[in-house]
Amino acid sequence: MVTLQSRSLRVHADALEYLDQTRLPQAEEWVRCDSPEAWQHAVKHLAIRGAPLIGLSAAFVLAQYAARQPEPEWQAVSDRLRATRPTAVNLMYCLDAMEACFAQGAHALAERAQALFEEDRALCQRMAERGADLVRRTGFPHHFITNYAKNTVKHLQYIVEILSEVGVLETGIMSL
Repeated sequence: MVTLQSRSLRVHADALEYLDQTRLPQAEEWVRCDSPEAWQHAVKHLAIRGAPLIGLSAAFVLAQYAARQPEPEWQAVSDRLRATRPTAVNLMYCLDAMEACFAQGAHALAERAQALFEEDRALCQRMAERGADLVRRTGFPHHFITNYAKNTVKHLQYIVEILSEVGVLETGIMSL
């Protein structure tokens, strides 16, 4: 599996690392996750939170599990991952996509998890571009003062970086 990275997820061949959301903004701590059980623990304790991160990390955990274990167990693992957050729409979407690949083997699961990652990245890019266009069209102020909860600080920094890159903000990231 190709090594991939986003703002809150790093994917390696044998494990993933997530940015522990409970430690933000005081600390940026990356935690290794190498099993479905470790993933469930992280989700239940809110170290992994946010719809995209929950869904994508589950897809990669399932793909990595499938690479190490025989196919008859994959459905049971997927069911346990689902049960961790049964109302999480992104989780269900990602696991549905992964289950559709079971018959094609572990390699297909790895490819599908990567495709889900790229799909999410493209969606985020389109949202950022549309947001930048909206900011330009509405004359939104060029300076932000935020009072966001600690778990959104990293996301806000990313938005500000993109707005700076496309020329909407001239100040870049300010101290939060």
